[in-house]
This record gives sequence, structure tokens and C-alpha cells, in this order.
Amino acid sequence: MKFYPFLFLLLLLFLYAFINSLQDCKFSVVQMILHHVYAFSYLNLISYSFKQVNFQQISSHLGQQELEGKRVPRMVSGKTLPCFAPWDCSPRAGGFIIDRFLTGLHPQEYYFHCMAGREGYKNYFWIT
Repeated sequence: MKFYPFLFLLLLLFLYAFINSLQDCKFSVVQMILHHVYAFSYLNLISYSFKQVNFQQISSHLGQQELEGKRVPRMVSGKTLPCFAPWDCSPRAGGFIIDRFLTGLHPQEYYFHCMAGREGYKNYFWIT
């Protein structure tokens, strides 16, 4: 049996219109049915505050993480994190995040992103 995403989205739109016409129902039936199936697309259809920019930010890769305008620094041992080999020159060891939030990040990538985010918060608080 083939799966047709276009037909599935049409079904979602039909269910959305039908449930929206019922004032008493708060999307509970549709939420139970579609909780595990295309939850992200369902969020995009139902939510009024979900914008196209949010979808682009979640679905694109994060890229190179910078700390103080440079790549992630190495420790004295030559590693950026203890899980990498000494003097590893791979992009992932240097702080480049290939994955995206939609599919999930590796723990190392999440740690690099947290390091860059912490620096961003520090810069923001020093400015204000």
C-alpha cells in the first residue's frame, strides 16, 4: 500500500475544518489520532502563532558555532570535547552542526550549541 502525503494533508485539512466547525470540541479527538503521525505538520496547520520563519529555523541545519568570533577552542589535550580524538580536524569536532532540531541533535552538537547560546546571552546582558 502506497502512502500519499498530499492526500494525507488534504485529510488533515478536512478534519481541521470539520473539528473547527464544532464549537464544543477542543481538537482532542484529532490530537489523539495525529499525535504520533506528522505532529510537526499538524502543528503548522492548527497553530495560529506558528509562522513560516519558525519552520525554517527548526528544519534547517545550525551550521558553524562560534565562541568569541572563533571556532570552538581546543583544550590543552588537543580536544574540543573529551569524546573526540586529540587534534581531530573533522567539522563536527570543530563545532559545525550538520543536524537540525527537526531530526534531533547529537549530544556533542547540542553541547556546542549550548556553549554558543550561553555566550549570546552574556553578550545580550552586557549590552542592556
